[in-house]
Amino acid sequence: MLSRRSRGSYVAYTALSLLSFASLSWPISVPRYILGVFPLFLMLGGLARSRLGTPLAVASVLLLGLFTAEFALGRWAF
Repeated sequence: MLSRRSRGSYVAYTALSLLSFASLSWPISVPRYILGVFPLFLMLGGLARSRLGTPLAVASVLLLGLFTAEFALGRWAF
């Protein structure tokens, strides 16, 4: 969540990075692009400290299980 403490440069960098990511015609390396948007991780860290922290952690673990199962079944690429 954007707060009054957020730097304007972080907001601009995140917006431009996500805009460039959204304009890709073939998103072959999505994790590499998302790792470059570090202000999103700062925002998620702030959410984890709020009352949404526990549901966020539960959702994260459930998604990890789902994606691990997809990988193990061979449905992870294309």
